[in-house]
Amino acid sequence: VDVPPSLHYLSAIRGCLQKALGRPDLYRLSRRAVELVRYIWTIMTKFSDLALSPKIMKAVEAAGYETPTPIQAGAIPPALQGRDVLGIAQTGTGKTASFTLPMIHMLARGRARARMPRSLVLCPTRELAAQVAENFDTYAANVKLTKALLIGGVSFKEQDILIDRGV
Repeated sequence: VDVPPSLHYLSAIRGCLQKALGRPDLYRLSRRAVELVRYIWTIMTKFSDLALSPKIMKAVEAAGYETPTPIQAGAIPPALQGRDVLGIAQTGTGKTASFTLPMIHMLARGRARARMPRSLVLCPTRELAAQVAENFDTYAANVKLTKALLIGGVSFKEQDILIDRGV
């Protein structure tokens, strides 16, 4: 399969799976995955094709995005259906938006219970946690949702106030 540069991460995944499991028959499976992502990429060329709510779409457009990356086109639709998604992609390909956009969409549709958290995102570094929080603020600008960024190494007083307020 001739994989375009934007999908090279799929070739890397295929190679890792084959080596790790010693199963060359995975080639056919991963080849189908490449074809599926390529198909999704060709039919979903705009964020408006991803069935996100109009308020989220307004925020996406305000952020200057029109075309989803392959990881976004492949992850957002099944996430909106409530399916589990595992995505692997290079830095800068839009992985954070791949899970924050569907999360915001689903949270905005549901009802919040008094001061009870409805979602939790765990990140391995402060920098990534800050990036996720920033993305959440950007994409949830037009919906009534709150969030708290909780990180170690800083005063917990402000973080505790956010939690007490309800996020």
